[in-house]
Amino acid sequence: MVTIAKSADAIRKQNPTPKVELSVALLTGCQDRSYAFGLAMALASKGVRVDIIGNDRVDSPEFHTSPNLTFLNLGGIQHPESSFPTKLFQVLLYYLRLIRYVTFGNPKLIHILWNSKFEYFDRTFLMIYCKLLRKKIALTA
Repeated sequence: MVTIAKSADAIRKQNPTPKVELSVALLTGCQDRSYAFGLAMALASKGVRVDIIGNDRVDSPEFHTSPNLTFLNLGGIQHPESSFPTKLFQVLLYYLRLIRYVTFGNPKLIHILWNSKFEYFDRTFLMIYCKLLRKKIALTA
């Protein structure tokens, strides 16, 4: 038994398994900073490459100093006093940026923490689109 264990260790040292790099996109829905922060920091501490997609409300200085984290401010700054057309334009611009990211971004796993402004769009079109691109989806329930 001891000889088999030693030979298995010797084989592992000669042929180390390649380290698989996991890359995840966290869609925050531009809300719940504390949950997004905790999850992103925990994943990054385990060596997972994390792209955090949010806006100014979920941004954090740690997102810009941690080596495995990239914060993508796709939602921009949203002012409550803005007119309806301005708010609508900002939301549409967010979705265009999000679709571009999903199309060309590296992560194959997309974890949706919260829906964005248009829940039906997020739960239908965005999910179907991700599946067509062969991206895996995880939902926080």
